[in-house]
Amino acid sequence: MKHTNKLGHNHQNKTQRNKNKTINGKIIEKKDGWIHLEVAGTPYQIGFAHGRLLRPHFKQVLKVLPFNVAQELKIPYSEYLRDCKQLFDPILDDREWSFVKQELMGIVAGASMKDVTYDFLVAWNSFLSMCTYYNKNHGRCSAFIAVGSATKTGEIVMAHNTHSDFATGFLLNVVMRVKPSSPDSVSFLMQCAPGLICSSSDWFLCENGIIGCETTISNLNFVPKFSKSAGVPYYLRIRKAMQFGKSLDDYVEIMSKNSAGDYACTWFLGDINTNEIMMLENGRDHNGVERTHDGIFHASNDAMTSEIAVLETTAVEKYNPDSVTGSRYLRMEYLLFDKYRGKLDITTSKKILADHYDVSQSKYKMGKMNICKHKELEKIKDSSKIYEFLKGTTDGKVVDSTMARKMQFEGRIGSACGRVFRRSEFNLSSSVPIVNMPKHSWTKL
Repeated sequence: MKHTNKLGHNHQNKTQRNKNKTINGKIIEKKDGWIHLEVAGTPYQIGFAHGRLLRPHFKQVLKVLPFNVAQELKIPYSEYLRDCKQLFDPILDDREWSFVKQELMGIVAGASMKDVTYDFLVAWNSFLSMCTYYNKNHGRCSAFIAVGSATKTGEIVMAHNTHSDFATGFLLNVVMRVKPSSPDSVSFLMQCAPGLICSSSDWFLCENGIIGCETTISNLNFVPKFSKSAGVPYYLRIRKAMQFGKSLDDYVEIMSKNSAGDYACTWFLGDINTNEIMMLENGRDHNGVERTHDGIFHASNDAMTSEIAVLETTAVEKYNPDSVTGSRYLRMEYLLFDKYRGKLDITTSKKILADHYDVSQSKYKMGKMNICKHKELEKIKDSSKIYEFLKGTTDGKVVDSTMARKMQFEGRIGSACGRVFRRSEFNLSSSVPIVNMPKHSWTKL
């Protein structure tokens, strides 16, 4: 008698059903290294379209996460997955976050790949939170936002470049327009990687006129606390703010309520309707907020508000020209407040993001001290630690109020200055999941 493998048969039927589902989304274009797509509908439909449209790119994600856990966190991957499940499943099971859980389940169904599981996606979305949890927090990104007399038109200008390990940073080439069907939701556009429900590089524009980005805060003096009632991870809070926040006040409330303190950031937010900008810093137990209609906020991985600098960090290096954060901060101060004040626009913002002046040596020199950071150019004494040096600027993004009204921005994937990265220059083994990055142009997205 011939026996049927019911489990295999059911799996095949499930896969076929997923293939036959309507995809509520489309790839708009693939341009200069970016993948621009649109997804819409219920949380599950949004997730399904996300998973199906980006399915070919999950293969690289599946390589990068385990590799980074080993390299950055230096713990077994199985232990990392276990910790993420224990910490975040109870939070995601709460009704408040059911829309995120449904979206993640939709991504699983849309990708329809053996290893793209719900647990994997939770672990992927939680990586930056877990870096803080394991006390491996790194300074990431340089950014500024300006308005009023500081800009050429008087309206808002915002700019950001991501500082990242190259394996992760080169995955952040997705520009996703999310159009939820629920009437209380806001459509938004974000830069992200396949499988992420928030930006992670933290660059977004909302259809209601709110725009935002961030830089991380170094030298934290606490360990985050995760719990359903008092410790919600940042990626859930910022996703909720993007989708449901209607004002800058809403962002303060959503981001500050039940903050776990993980991946503490200096958030730069602007409302193009009111021409107001805001700097919001979330620690674990304290929050710092500053707002203005005429001025500039910027940061390079040091706490900027006194509430967070004094109460939630061990040190502030922003005035030290010989520190990585201080060199970038002082250079940004000069460019924003002296050289380009009153002239800030898309063109000058690009120049700032691609700047290679090293304040510590008082000269132009590409390296880890730049706004356009190039740690990969540092001399490496121990070749076995080469991956620790393959980090730096992996993109650049700029936007002004005029572009934001059209839900557009200009971006450059790869180094903000356009420097080419070739694996062959670093003699990397095949196990290192870093791709080549050719020179791309600034592109309107």
